[in-house]
Amino acid sequence: MKKILILLAVSSVMFAACDPAQQEEQTKAATVSVNAGEVTTSSVTFTVTSENAEAVAYLCVEGAAPAGEAILEQGTAVEPNTTVPVTVNDLKDGVAYTVVAAAMNELGVVVSETVTMTTTEIPANPQVTITEVEATDVTYTFTINPSDAEKCAYKVYADGETPTAEDVLANGEAASSGEASEITISDMPDGSYFVVAAVQNGDKTAMSEALSFTLSNLPIVIVGETYFGSYKKYFSPNSYNTAMELGLQLKYKDHKNEQADIILEFCLPLDATCLLEGTYSIPADGNVVPGCLNPAYCEHKTPNDEITSRYYFETLTVTVTHVDGKYRLVGEGLQYDKFEEEHQILSKLVFDITCEVPGLPII
Repeated sequence: MKKILILLAVSSVMFAACDPAQQEEQTKAATVSVNAGEVTTSSVTFTVTSENAEAVAYLCVEGAAPAGEAILEQGTAVEPNTTVPVTVNDLKDGVAYTVVAAAMNELGVVVSETVTMTTTEIPANPQVTITEVEATDVTYTFTINPSDAEKCAYKVYADGETPTAEDVLANGEAASSGEASEITISDMPDGSYFVVAAVQNGDKTAMSEALSFTLSNLPIVIVGETYFGSYKKYFSPNSYNTAMELGLQLKYKDHKNEQADIILEFCLPLDATCLLEGTYSIPADGNVVPGCLNPAYCEHKTPNDEITSRYYFETLTVTVTHVDGKYRLVGEGLQYDKFEEEHQILSKLVFDITCEVPGLPII
């Protein structure tokens, strides 16, 4: 009887050693987990911890993550059966990323719980600039350059008006907020204007510096190379006793293709020995002092040089330089019909003349 019991015990041990279920318990299933760490505006940091694994990989993606085997195929492999610190860089700011890991062994693939990590958002700082591209007398082209903007607009103002970012955004013309825009302005009345652009991001707004321009549909009259005559005179001691006037006359054909002369009157210091280099213009306040132009005019003449009428200048600027012992006069101005409060602009005069001035050589 005792031998029988011993045989039964031995048989029982042998049977247990051959049991497949007991052998499978010796190989444990893999485990893997992800623990979130720090975030910045462009990175996330986390750890991947695994046990009983033959291979481990992780993914950091926008949106939903794929299935377990795809994580192992598409993800970044890390060392198994330990805790591995991971930092993913070059991410977008203010974006939610899904982080997940997968591990596998002979028993199959397991996937960690997903962790959502959101990078820090960079505070919006909208900015915008305007750059001139090309201008003619009737059109004006400029480029708007926005940054960090959700909305962008521009508006043209007449001289004297006051722009605000709120007005531009509410009442201006829309422009791209994500890239540079080239804008051309045309079909506007003659006049001086300025343009500003504004951008908005959330509750923050910004406005560009103003870019001034002038539109004109006037005929442009080019004053040729013909030049004649000059004179000097001294102001009355009772008025401008420290200045003298140098007058030059330039022949040209007016907007009707008829003979006319520009009378340029430069106001110079009394001790000037030549027409000094610089830019001369008609003073807005009428206060004639050395370094400016007297209110200029043009004489409209017949072919026999008889004066029939005079034109006047609303604006006139002349830049004088000395070139090889001669004077170079570069000028531009708007000519009108009569010296009264209500007048009509006739044309825009442009000239670039190099000449000698008799009696006033460059020293």
